[in-house]
Amino acid sequence: MYRKSLLGLLIVTALTNPSAAQSPAEFYGGRTITLVVGYPSGSAYDLYARLVGRHIGRNIPGNPSVIISNLPGASSLVATNALANTSARDGSTIGAVFERIAVEPLINASRALFDGREFGWIGSVLKVTDVCMFWHTAKAKSVEEAKSVEVIVGAAGEAGNSALAPRVMNEFLGTKFKIIGGYGGAEMFLAMERGETEARCGMSWGGLKASRPDWITNGKIKVVLQMAMERHQELKSTPNILDLVTKPEDRAALEYLYATQEMGRPFLAPPKIPTDRLAALREGFNRTMIDPQFVDDANKSNQEIDPIPGVRVQQIVEALYRTPKHLIDRVEVLRHEK
Repeated sequence: MYRKSLLGLLIVTALTNPSAAQSPAEFYGGRTITLVVGYPSGSAYDLYARLVGRHIGRNIPGNPSVIISNLPGASSLVATNALANTSARDGSTIGAVFERIAVEPLINASRALFDGREFGWIGSVLKVTDVCMFWHTAKAKSVEEAKSVEVIVGAAGEAGNSALAPRVMNEFLGTKFKIIGGYGGAEMFLAMERGETEARCGMSWGGLKASRPDWITNGKIKVVLQMAMERHQELKSTPNILDLVTKPEDRAALEYLYATQEMGRPFLAPPKIPTDRLAALREGFNRTMIDPQFVDDANKSNQEIDPIPGVRVQQIVEALYRTPKHLIDRVEVLRHEK
């Protein structure tokens, strides 16, 4: 009797929810995937999302089309809340969000209405390596010299990377950066040229190469530090901040800060989508990253590609949630220090 009842339940479930019985190819065939981007059109995250969106469909079973839907707000918090709570959980909606958004509930649970571990992480296009650069006329020429000589560094908002990076260096390395805020992105470059500031920190290496390649080749700036979990292959002679700290608790705090840079342009699906569709999305993402048309498109637009798979992103997120609260607090207070 029990087996007959269970069989009947399965039949009713399949009839009332026919998509549940479909293979990924059957589900995605003729379907359109909505890719929700947590930033405005034209932003760096949006450009990467559109790059992936142009190619991932043909690498997913059923070859669905992909449309972009921009939902900016609060560094992609608005989009992430929507993906967690109101988006369809059938695999037809995915997202492109801020690299650190997964840990927002550890910092501000009242605003972040999700658990980062519950998303279906699809993969990340890029590992981000932030750098600190000194203008060629700066009084200090290295991190070691910046411990005894005040260096004026330009920054944008209080909580952005351009202000956070020098604060982190002051806190963990003992440097003496004087932070001057209020600059826009392009203005921080101009400020160094005008002699108003001597440094800019917290910019990605890829962004620097794309925006000011001549500064690198002509020696107008010197990259004195990189900030990432591992040294970038193009910056092997440049010290990494993790190599300059000696206390285990300092390293653990910095690993919490920089771990998300390993997933610098992440893509995710809402929680609890069917496991076979998540697997299909992950495999489609992996195939896209080596798709010759995708690679050629990325090269033509000067978009750096250094991907990691969704399973690895999932591992990073779960490890971050195991970070002791006192280490999280030590880092997060620096984001809002004045």
